[in-house]
Amino acid sequence: MTSLTTTLAVGSRLRYDGETHTVVAIEGSHITLRSQHGRTWAADVRLVLSQGTVVPPTGVLEPQESLGLVVSNLSDVEGGQLAERVGHVREVLTGYRSGSAELAAVGEPRPAYRSGCPMLERQQA
Repeated sequence: MTSLTTTLAVGSRLRYDGETHTVVAIEGSHITLRSQHGRTWAADVRLVLSQGTVVPPTGVLEPQESLGLVVSNLSDVEGGQLAERVGHVREVLTGYRSGSAELAAVGEPRPAYRSGCPMLERQQA
């Protein structure tokens, strides 16, 4: 009997239950997968691997740059655009562009983003 070893890592692809999945997270013995159709789900890695899952020898995607490296290589304009978008997301989620009351700018939270406003209204604002 031949034993085959492969590395399972974030970015690995595998075939499970007739679909191709990409590993998006590994936490302890739990694995989070995204199917080729966009469905994301989590399970115990032992369960997934014990059910006829196929991990092709070339299952690991090409190495990708870490997010920090990508962000550090943005131009000043691109970095400013990213900071602006991140500020919008934080404001919708927390009411503050900085993400917290402790770091609030003058005039925050703006009325449309106060904690009492429903999330849908914050998103629309």
